[in-house]
Amino acid sequence: MSELTLTARQVRYTNKAFWRNPAAAFFTFVFPLMFLVIFATLLGSGTVTLENGREFNQSTYYVASMAVFSVITACYTNLAIGVTFQRDAGILKRTRGTPLPGSAYLGARVIHVMIMSILLVVICAAFGWLFYDADLPTGMSLIRSIIVVLVGSASFAALGLDLPCASIGPVTSAESRARGLCVVVEAETHDREGLVEAVKLAASLGSSPS
Repeated sequence: MSELTLTARQVRYTNKAFWRNPAAAFFTFVFPLMFLVIFATLLGSGTVTLENGREFNQSTYYVASMAVFSVITACYTNLAIGVTFQRDAGILKRTRGTPLPGSAYLGARVIHVMIMSILLVVICAAFGWLFYDADLPTGMSLIRSIIVVLVGSASFAALGLDLPCASIGPVTSAESRARGLCVVVEAETHDREGLVEAVKLAASLGSSPS
């Protein structure tokens, strides 16, 4: 059986375990909507005018904020807590004794939380559009929003698993290490191109920064 098939099956098992834990499902799905209702009801009744003259509802801001909060909750908080609990319970050690590769297990966990984050963003956006007349992105803005959600959820999942990261400069490295992140490579030139080259160098040396 291929590793891809094992990963797909593990995603299904992880999803079943998630929905069979009512507490995890409640805090993951209800909290963002609860905060959205509170903030949008109290502070989202006005409008904001941008420098280009465009106006949008303040509720749109809170819908986007709670969507980001839900992604962080699903991909960072829940993943870190869930893997830690499984390690304390000895589940990870028992998993290592099975034919399931570690990459398939971790990959399934990451894919599952990314699916949950996409579902949460859709729920928050639909809830804000139905009840608070929030503006939703269309066209190219929608495509960019989808890319941001995918990249953001994968990044927060990497942070939740404490995967090694690449840094764009010494200030970022110092701040990242102060917050417990594992920085394995730092860009020589502090721009996007330098960061890409640093990641390539780390990959050639055997590291895998996220």
